[in-house]
Amino acid sequence: MPLVFLGGSTPIDSYLLELTIWTGDKVNDLPSQPTYTITKENTAQSTSTDNVDVARLIDDFIAPVRNVQNTTGIINGLNTVWVRYRTVLNFGNSIEVNQDVTTTAVKGYAYGNEGKNFQTGKRILLDGDEFDAHKDSLFLIPFTRDENTETGITVTGFPSGNQIYLNNNLVGSTNTQGVVSIFNIDCSEATGDERIDVNLPLGFTKNRIYIYLREECKHTPYDVTFINRYGHEQNITFFKERTDTVNVESESYERSFGQPSGGVHQFVDFNTNAKQTITLSTGYLEEGINESIKQLLLSERIWIGSDPVNIKTKSQTLQTRNNNRLISYTIEFEYSYNLINTI
Repeated sequence: MPLVFLGGSTPIDSYLLELTIWTGDKVNDLPSQPTYTITKENTAQSTSTDNVDVARLIDDFIAPVRNVQNTTGIINGLNTVWVRYRTVLNFGNSIEVNQDVTTTAVKGYAYGNEGKNFQTGKRILLDGDEFDAHKDSLFLIPFTRDENTETGITVTGFPSGNQIYLNNNLVGSTNTQGVVSIFNIDCSEATGDERIDVNLPLGFTKNRIYIYLREECKHTPYDVTFINRYGHEQNITFFKERTDTVNVESESYERSFGQPSGGVHQFVDFNTNAKQTITLSTGYLEEGINESIKQLLLSERIWIGSDPVNIKTKSQTLQTRNNNRLISYTIEFEYSYNLINTI
């Protein structure tokens, strides 16, 4: 998140940037002292703008986590922080507060062609409005809540029309756990339905999400959760086959005593450990899944169920109906820990 500081028509001698980062309430939990203080001299007496990239500083305070529950409802978003930046201009014989802004920050990103200081403007932090999920999946919808405005959410099954969830009094929040919340949907609650319709307030850029429910008779579907480009949880259901591979590494030395005939190892392994990879297949999906697949490949935090994994697939051709007719992805992951605990 680069910040721009204006010198104005009169050159300044220097400026002071105070950067404060915190979680909790916007006002009550604001620290008394800034997290970082940066001073820069204007030795060239320039009157142009100056840019300071503070993203790397904020990044240290955000460690994305997965937060889900087993029933339909709204849960806290845990991947947002408050950021206050305050700029004081020093003109030599006077000072002037140039900026004093409080905003939220996440560990997200913009694409290279979207420019700096990209602001999404989206209330629903997903790309696309149609998704596939298993009938027993947990589906996650991250969304923003205005500080002072009530919102409402209605969830119904199709074609039954049965109401699965209703909340017309979702109040605004000034806490980092509520500014972005996660709407957690237990798809198994749509008994006998083909689709779940999530209706959102008209103030949202898009006000409806469609979740198409699928059954899988042969394989066990897996929900893969990842931190998307908006810095919050999203999931993709992999419906088809799973393959597990164990990759072992060790060292060895040769002993000069004992006989193999007596059951003694001449070559002895030590420092043995292993990592396990898992390969999952999506099955056939709609072309709209491509953006989610791309964000999965770019994600630095991924979970299969509750297990942390890292993505091993580093290159993936995005498929289209024109080129491929049927769209399916196979992606390799690696569990983010050793099989033998070393911590």
